[in-house]
Amino acid sequence: MQRICFLLLLFPFLGSSQTIYVVASDTSICAGSAVAFTATAMGVSSPHYLWKLNNVIIGTDTSTISLNTLHNNDTVACTLTNAANDTTFAVSAGIVMAVDNVLYAGTITATDSNICESGSTLLTGTIAGGVWSVSNNHASIDSSGNLKGISAFYFECSSPIDDTVYYVVTNNCGIDTARKSITIFPHPNAYFEIWGDYGLHALCADGNLALRSLKLASGVTDFMCEGVVTSKHGFVTVGFNAIYGSKRGLDTIVNTSTNICGTSVYQIPVTVDAKPKSISIVRSVSALCVNAVDTLFASNAPYSQSWSGDRNTNLKLEPITAGLKITGSNAGDETIILSIGNSCGAIDTSITVRVNVTPTPITGPDSVCKGYSIDLANTVTGGFWTSNDINIASADAVSGAVSGIEKGKTTIKFTLPDGCFVTGDVEVTECASEAEIYPNPTAGEATIRLFVNLYNHYQLCNTLGQVITSNTLNSVFTTVDLGQLSRGVYFLRLTGKGNKDAVYKLVKN
Repeated sequence: MQRICFLLLLFPFLGSSQTIYVVASDTSICAGSAVAFTATAMGVSSPHYLWKLNNVIIGTDTSTISLNTLHNNDTVACTLTNAANDTTFAVSAGIVMAVDNVLYAGTITATDSNICESGSTLLTGTIAGGVWSVSNNHASIDSSGNLKGISAFYFECSSPIDDTVYYVVTNNCGIDTARKSITIFPHPNAYFEIWGDYGLHALCADGNLALRSLKLASGVTDFMCEGVVTSKHGFVTVGFNAIYGSKRGLDTIVNTSTNICGTSVYQIPVTVDAKPKSISIVRSVSALCVNAVDTLFASNAPYSQSWSGDRNTNLKLEPITAGLKITGSNAGDETIILSIGNSCGAIDTSITVRVNVTPTPITGPDSVCKGYSIDLANTVTGGFWTSNDINIASADAVSGAVSGIEKGKTTIKFTLPDGCFVTGDVEVTECASEAEIYPNPTAGEATIRLFVNLYNHYQLCNTLGQVITSNTLNSVFTTVDLGQLSRGVYFLRLTGKGNKDAVYKLVKN
């Protein structure tokens, strides 16, 4: 918006009238934006100008002036004087500036970041007037910041799931968004079933029956879904998604599932009859990554064991006491064969171990200013991001954006669905400014250093506002060459996300 102000001031002691008026390039701006003011004098052949900001002199003998540190309601005017500046011939009308602050959405606080389905928590933004929303359908939020968990029937068992809350603040300078991750827990469900070839809920000693759990949405599955399965009397042993007969007797299998929403208990009676010893392989972890280690054990450890692999390419095998240590070498499948013997003979069994890909190292800045965000990335897709201390910095699970909350250091983890992960440390610091230009003045090159990833482009302009050169900004340091330019004052304009704009004065010696 452009505004022109006029004022005619006549002095009766002058033989002719002089007038002066001022034109502003803009009167409604964002904080830090540059505004050019131009004065035009009439009725005098050799005018002398005296510029004032809020009635304080800021420049003389120039018909134009540029200001980039204006505040709301600042008034700019120009006076037509004699050469000694001791006689006033005319004064322009004052131009009153309307200045909006650069937008910042603040941070989101919650009475509780973990809620149950149908539970609620109150969210509060530090900046008033924002609009609340959530990224997924796992929770809903109203205009007052009241967040409610939605039925989690489609969650796998009682696994929690994350939803991201957004708080969007808007003014004339743009839009800014604060984010916070909320975890929703379904109510625990300890239900399971026992299936086998020896009759319902009956097995032989050293035989096995598979455990099956019931997912709330998709019916019976072939794996234990949640909880801790135990036997009451020790006649059976609970192994990897199965129960094994140890000796004759009556036992009860109990599954207990607990989370913040409560505890669920389910139990089934089991009859064990005599049978020759069987064998199964028990793993210490459910997934194995490249360079990670797992330990395999036989369900009947006291007997002699012999371990071997079918390929010996994807795993490194190292026998240990009563088991096998395996190390992931290459991504792929490897079948491990276990032979175990007792006085009744030998039994063979096998297990296929899948070695999963480990994410590549995390790329991006290793520090972030408090109250700002950085973007982290990984060349492997499909994973999610977490922070080990959300009081220092939060991590957007999908995008990898890390927001600085409090000064300190936290570890950011990128995890693939198969459980393989990679970590990197991010330090949150107090930053005096978003960027700096040095050296200033300069005889040749100047460096732009970014403390936050808000800007992605720069323009080098002369005092007339003409663009001399422009280019994209690197992640942290960018060099600008002024070696071929004449001495004088230049301006570096940085632009970026959310209409971000900043102007820095740069002097070339």
